[in-house]
Amino acid sequence: SYAKQARPQWSNKFFIEEAYRLAQMRSEVFKTQWEVDHIIPIKGLDVCGLHVETNLQVIPRSFNASKQNRFTKQYGWSDFFKETCLAKVN
Repeated sequence: SYAKQARPQWSNKFFIEEAYRLAQMRSEVFKTQWEVDHIIPIKGLDVCGLHVETNLQVIPRSFNASKQNRFTKQYGWSDFFKETCLAKVN
């Protein structure tokens, strides 16, 4: 996988695994799927990131799909989260 190839030896495996556990926990709590996203895509068109803990964020699957391996400075997923996920909990 691209993630294995893009993970340098100096990366923190514990924190990377924590991100995946957090995605699973959020999926269970909010009853919607969450995923670990690479902020700077591993296989982007203009830029390629690494599979390291500082390049990961846990976001809703539907928002992740809309990113389509693009890197933008404004993610906007926090507004998406408030409108979709928190509404299900409250």
